[in-house]
Amino acid sequence: MGAASQRKRLRKGLKRFHSREGDAAKMSQRLIQVAQPYLNCGDDVDEYRKEISLASSAWNLSLMPPDLREENMMKSLREIEGVDRQLIAEHLRELVRRKERLFPGDRRLITNVDVLDEGASVRVLVMSEI
Repeated sequence: MGAASQRKRLRKGLKRFHSREGDAAKMSQRLIQVAQPYLNCGDDVDEYRKEISLASSAWNLSLMPPDLREENMMKSLREIEGVDRQLIAEHLRELVRRKERLFPGDRRLITNVDVLDEGASVRVLVMSEI
């Protein structure tokens, strides 16, 4: 299956957007809002993808009870080599605070995120569960 076919199939599978708040806002838009202060227009797609991935992790961390967040975050960071874990941990904490401030009632779990390079722009695809 070609890359275009896979993207089309993935987009068809992303029709499960629903919010308990009664707001039909797309998860992709909300995730971009959480990451917005850290998304630089001059960054390449890989940097954009990394920031969206961190925002997705922070979103899911925000759904956990506060006492379990830190434990799960540090456990995940132990698996990553060659990075400043404390710096990333603080960045994730800030993203969690942004998510809680912007969308406190949105309890959807992000199950998959993809950033597609469309030349002049990028497209963020998010799959979530209620």
